[in-house]
Amino acid sequence: SPPLSLPFPHSPIPSLLVPPPSSFPSFSFVTHSMIFDVVVKIHSLFPSLLCSESYWPVVLLSVVRHVGENERLATKAFNFLNGISQNKQTRVTVYNFLPLCEALCMFGSINTPTGDTSTAITSIDRLSHLFTLAPTIVKSYQDQKQKQQSHSSSSPTHTPRLWNDFWFPNLEFLSRFCTDKRPTVRGHALTILQHTLLSAEIRDFFCEGNEMEERVWGCFEQIIFSLLDGVLAGVG
Repeated sequence: SPPLSLPFPHSPIPSLLVPPPSSFPSFSFVTHSMIFDVVVKIHSLFPSLLCSESYWPVVLLSVVRHVGENERLATKAFNFLNGISQNKQTRVTVYNFLPLCEALCMFGSINTPTGDTSTAITSIDRLSHLFTLAPTIVKSYQDQKQKQQSHSSSSPTHTPRLWNDFWFPNLEFLSRFCTDKRPTVRGHALTILQHTLLSAEIRDFFCEGNEMEERVWGCFEQIIFSLLDGVLAGVG
């Protein structure tokens, strides 16, 4: 699938779908481990940096870069990423929400030689958790921008939209696990997706008068209907 770009026109955060390893300089495993250890150390000393729009690409690109090169390092990297996604002190923001979703999806899609599915299951749970955080993240960003604009004469910046810019991409990432070849992963993803689409967050969103925009219907066309087609094809 094509790389996802963030919804903010002036955001410097790139997609995490980086070039293949062959395009990078050749470093030893020891060097990779040292670089990653530095990233973890910086995070532990300055957790507030992870809330900024400039530091997150460095962290996530470094983490995802090591996927598949060494199982031990990949596990270590995922544990770090998993910790960030549920740590209240580091805060998930509008700047790191989609890169975090993409990184979790990338880790969870890896088939380990041992057949362990715990990483995939954890990735699905974290995606669901991020879905529930999205309304608070958007509101916090909007409140902050409102305060800044009240003291400035500059024109309003792009306002992130909860459904189009956060929920819909999150559901797209979640839906990828619904067609996973591993039965345990596929079943868990289908259950979580069902609960998410029937969640109080979505119900309250539309009860507040938000119209079902074209991309909302696209969720059913691209996610729900395609999954039903897959199920019916399997039955036939």
